[in-house]
Amino acid sequence: MISSLSHEPLLVHDFHLSKTDIHFKTHQQALQVTVHAFIDDMELALRAYGDSELKLLQNSEHESADSLIGTYLVENIHLRINGHEQDLYYLGKEASDDIEGVYCYLELAPLSQINELEVSLTLLTEVFDDQKNIISVKADNKSKGFQVFTLEKTNRTFSF
Repeated sequence: MISSLSHEPLLVHDFHLSKTDIHFKTHQQALQVTVHAFIDDMELALRAYGDSELKLLQNSEHESADSLIGTYLVENIHLRINGHEQDLYYLGKEASDDIEGVYCYLELAPLSQINELEVSLTLLTEVFDDQKNIISVKADNKSKGFQVFTLEKTNRTFSF
């Protein structure tokens, strides 16, 4: 059982899924990345980085939780833009409406143009063999691609 923000028990889920939205916004000269994952899955992945009692998004959240999340995401999401490796910057997190999930926000700016984006994503695959990571890529609200990444399939190139 897992505790929620209200400290009511949540049921452990039988599927392992995350969704990552990557959106290039020309007018903001920024690539914005939003990761949505189950809180309990994220906590399991973060145990390798430190304290086992992070209590994400609870009043008693561990003081290093944000730092650990940022490190984990940056180590598991790699972007190459126009052939060059890029570093994402972790902005923060918030609970999803159902309080079972967490939204994490990252950004790459300034960025004036993208012709090709190579994504390598391994989120939570070290924890769950059946982990599925859905990736959606957009540029100025126009879809550039959609892909499901797994333990065996962690890379994809998108053209703009």
